[in-house]
Amino acid sequence: MARKSRKNITEEQLPKIYNTAIYARLSKNNVDEVIETQIEICKEFVAKRPFFKLISTYADNGYSGTNFERPQFVQLMEAVRNGKINCIIVKDLSRFGRNHIAVGDYLNNIFPFLEVRFIAISDSYDNINIEPDEYFITSFKNFAHAHYAMETSRKCVNAKRELTEQGKFIGSHAPYGYKKSPNDKHILIIDEKIAPYIREIFARFLNGEKTKDICADFTKRKIPTPSMLNSGHQSKEIWTTPMINTILTNERYIGTFIGRQNSQAFYKNEEKIPVKPSEQLKIENVFPVIINREIFDKVQEMRHKKGGENT
Repeated sequence: MARKSRKNITEEQLPKIYNTAIYARLSKNNVDEVIETQIEICKEFVAKRPFFKLISTYADNGYSGTNFERPQFVQLMEAVRNGKINCIIVKDLSRFGRNHIAVGDYLNNIFPFLEVRFIAISDSYDNINIEPDEYFITSFKNFAHAHYAMETSRKCVNAKRELTEQGKFIGSHAPYGYKKSPNDKHILIIDEKIAPYIREIFARFLNGEKTKDICADFTKRKIPTPSMLNSGHQSKEIWTTPMINTILTNERYIGTFIGRQNSQAFYKNEEKIPVKPSEQLKIENVFPVIINREIFDKVQEMRHKKGGENT
């Protein structure tokens, strides 16, 4: 069924004042724009139209447009459902979202049902005044935005994969016992404050000490835990057996890089799929060695004989 034009709606049928919200969004990958620019464009648009009453501004900085699980957007929709907002203004459709199916659902179903006016300034889109043929144009733009997001994600994943295959570190936090080189964030150097504790763990395990006893001693001595260093929080240094076992089996300490441990879908990045050990990428002599291979192999042999752990 063809959609009817809404341009025959008269001003008398429209609210005299729209309780308006500005919504802005910027992804982590976008370094050429600042979110304040979007907000300023929307504010200038509102200021020239007295029938828009700006109630609030919502901005999700560092969030992908491929899904709508964004904290500020969720708050915006709560305000809409509570009747506080009946008009949403964005700089353009891509700032609203890049999932063409979900965006289309909001534009064609959700907002009309909630009687919300939606305006995308740069796209000259206003759901109060739209002709039937403009729905096709809008749908095409939504698809183009979604395609752009997919291609950007694909390029980002491929770039990371190239670095991975070169044996370079691409994580956000350096592994326990290492720190990022001040000259190159993709190169790890030994953290001389932490490395001695790793060597101590291996030595004590080889001497037959139970991991639970090592945990108790490290906790008593307030040795920083891996989780504490990664989170940056000064929480209690409570050591656990899984922490010790993770250290005892980490091939990075003998200089081996292990990549492609997880495979994730392009575009939405919604799920990570574990990769079989036989299919993972392993490159030796990449990282500075904290534990020599002879000691590491002896520990693995002991763990195997004891069923994987020495509790």
